[in-house]
Amino acid sequence: EHGEQRSWLRLQRLLNRYEGWPILHYGETETLSLRRLAQRQGASDAQLRRLKRSLIDVHARIRSHWRLPLSSYGLKSVAAWRGFRWSQSGVDGARALLWWRQWLGEGQKRRGSRHGLEWIFLYNQDDCRATWAVAEWLLEEDDLLNTAQRLDQPTAGR
Repeated sequence: EHGEQRSWLRLQRLLNRYEGWPILHYGETETLSLRRLAQRQGASDAQLRRLKRSLIDVHARIRSHWRLPLSSYGLKSVAAWRGFRWSQSGVDGARALLWWRQWLGEGQKRRGSRHGLEWIFLYNQDDCRATWAVAEWLLEEDDLLNTAQRLDQPTAGR
């Protein structure tokens, strides 16, 4: 599909422009989708490796290295625990997927409303901001731990 090719080319331009920058995501959905997109667009092995190196799964890092006072380590739970508030209430990934399918409809003439598409973009924007809020908290905690470790280190002459 033309839009898919355009998305892949745009992603390649961004990866070239911001070489070495991480792509933060929460969970495996984004990784799987990007890998499938790359394969459908005929990405080279080098492009696939570069994409893989750029992806950082915030969810996997939390699950591997943290114990939180939560029953779920999903983005909604962790981000809310850190104080993040979504702009839409009662929305989750399943609902956003339903909105997307409704918007796609059956052909160009049966597309859903522009308003429905705006809900999807707002939901995705909130998820991106929530992922960043959690990642930022992890970075701050890492800085605090590194500072505490440095303070605990004996220095020469003490």
